[in-house]
Amino acid sequence: SRPMSGGYRRDALDFAEHVLIAGGPADPAARRRLTYWWQDRSGARPPGRTTRLVRAARAVLVGK
Repeated sequence: SRPMSGGYRRDALDFAEHVLIAGGPADPAARRRLTYWWQDRSGARPPGRTTRLVRAARAVLVGK
């Protein structure tokens, strides 16, 4: 297949999904961040600015 066949966003999501299914990354914190990133962006429409701000504030308060 040709590289970047689905555009940057789709290809990045596909690659992240491939890495997660394969059991990587080995570092639990990196895996958690990649999982969050993939879940956050794999929906039909990426979350809005307000949603991202609320999630970032929650993550800071919780300490993740």
